[in-house]
Amino acid sequence: MNDYLTTPAVILRAMDYKEADQLLTVYTRTKGKITVLAKGIKKNASKLRGSLQLFSLTELTLVFGKTFPIVINAQYENNFAVIRSDFTRMSYASYYAELLDQLLVSDEQDETLFLLIVQTMNLLSYIDPWLATKVLEIRLLAHLGYTMELSRCQICAQPIDIRQPVHGINGGIVCPHCLTKEAMSTVLLNTESITLLKALSALPFLLMDYLAFSSEAPKQLDDYLDLQLAYILDKPLKTRRFLRNIIESV
Repeated sequence: MNDYLTTPAVILRAMDYKEADQLLTVYTRTKGKITVLAKGIKKNASKLRGSLQLFSLTELTLVFGKTFPIVINAQYENNFAVIRSDFTRMSYASYYAELLDQLLVSDEQDETLFLLIVQTMNLLSYIDPWLATKVLEIRLLAHLGYTMELSRCQICAQPIDIRQPVHGINGGIVCPHCLTKEAMSTVLLNTESITLLKALSALPFLLMDYLAFSSEAPKQLDDYLDLQLAYILDKPLKTRRFLRNIIESV
């Protein structure tokens, strides 16, 4: 007897499968990250095509068979039209998808994480895309257990005065004394960058668009988060490199 499931899902990736089918990587509210089969989706007459667009929030009805869950019905709830109509925002959405696909394991339900993905997709629709992406990165890492300690030295645990520039390392910051004793990769962080990082970690989503910062802060924050992700991931993310090139060329 087949089992059925109806669940909201964000569509992260699509891969061609056989002649007219696709395998979709989706993040669902009830099952976490899973791969589902959309049969006949590449056919012009497919009733699923309009509701299974990349990066859309869609209610899926699945039937579980011997291999992949099969999509038998789909009704989109939000296709994030603003993102879809803007090349830069679409590029950031592609990065969201690659980051989530690399960091998240399959078949682990996490409703808090599902809501974070949906909320940051909404943010990406209306605020600075770089800012929206930092919210996702920082809160995703914290949710997965990679919290960055920004008040004490990661080596000796002594308090650090962040009113002066400090050196960021994997997992937090380091005091001048330990910096001279240990060989480690570091990133310079000024007070503004640390204050911005804390704001992105804690502020309500509705207030994100009111944040103001200098042109120096994005580069410092990106360098710092590069350091964190390099420690966690097996290999660099292609879309992240692409976005860094876009930012640095502006």
